[in-house]
Amino acid sequence: MEGYTVTIDEPEDDTLCKCSDCGEVSQFEDLEDIEEATLTPGDDSPAGRCPHCQSLAYVVTRKTTMRDASGAMLSALKAIRARINGVFDDPDLVAKGALAFTTEDVLRFANEAIAAAEGRAP
Repeated sequence: MEGYTVTIDEPEDDTLCKCSDCGEVSQFEDLEDIEEATLTPGDDSPAGRCPHCQSLAYVVTRKTTMRDASGAMLSALKAIRARINGVFDDPDLVAKGALAFTTEDVLRFANEAIAAAEGRAP
């Protein structure tokens, strides 16, 4: 197998990064080195490994924040609609994770999305 050289542009130490597995947000300086990973061409490049679970973490961008916020808001709206319609135990809602978001989660996603839309760190 042939090797190749990669140039890595490291973000500032206080740049926020989010774990792809546990969702923990950490500063870049707190991430651990990747050492080894399999990457897919075209996907975002990881910034390091999560200090909490060792999964890959990525720089928080407006795109990733908006995607997370959109998914959380959609799930929350589906759960609210189901409750208004008197459905409290719909297995599809549970399977899709709509009921897994707490009020704090939804507010956090909304605050991150607003901050990103306004061009400031969440």
